[in-house]
Amino acid sequence: MTIKRHDSLNDKCMSAQPATDFMVAYGIALVIISVAIYIIFSTSIFNPNVLPPSCTPAPSFVCNHYTFNTSTNNFTIQLSQATGSMITINGAACSSSANALNASLPAYGNVQLLSNAVAPSFYPPNGLPNGGLSIASGASGIFSVYCYSGSGIAFGKIGNSFIGALWINYTTVGLPGNNIMQVAQFTVPYT
Repeated sequence: MTIKRHDSLNDKCMSAQPATDFMVAYGIALVIISVAIYIIFSTSIFNPNVLPPSCTPAPSFVCNHYTFNTSTNNFTIQLSQATGSMITINGAACSSSANALNASLPAYGNVQLLSNAVAPSFYPPNGLPNGGLSIASGASGIFSVYCYSGSGIAFGKIGNSFIGALWINYTTVGLPGNNIMQVAQFTVPYT
């Protein structure tokens, strides 16, 4: 006669093994998913404040290149013109919106579009030459200004965007008087 021995400890170990495998496998998967979610949100991939850069120039003007530097808080643009004559930019302004009473002027900052010689606080160092910036028709010039919003000089975190417009006060060679106009509306990321 054979006596069958029942080993309850061995049976319990055998039934616990699949449960342990299940918990380890799903635990590792949960850790991997958690790390992936953390990386996605910490790199601001889904940041709603990030908009694609864009620039819509006025007729006869072209936005060649433009940046907003967070370390100096200035907006720099390479602006081309094709008005048919040489122009001299005497003053410039960058604002988050137009003036409510006169849409041809900015709402904030250098609202009178004064020159660098008259109002240097609106321009970063070497932003716009004191005598103005002359640009031939079909050519471009580079200058910098501070951009303003309702709270003063605009600033933001790297990766967020500034939405605004650029105005210039310019003279045309051979014609009397100054012209003030909005030459571009733009969205630019802070870099």
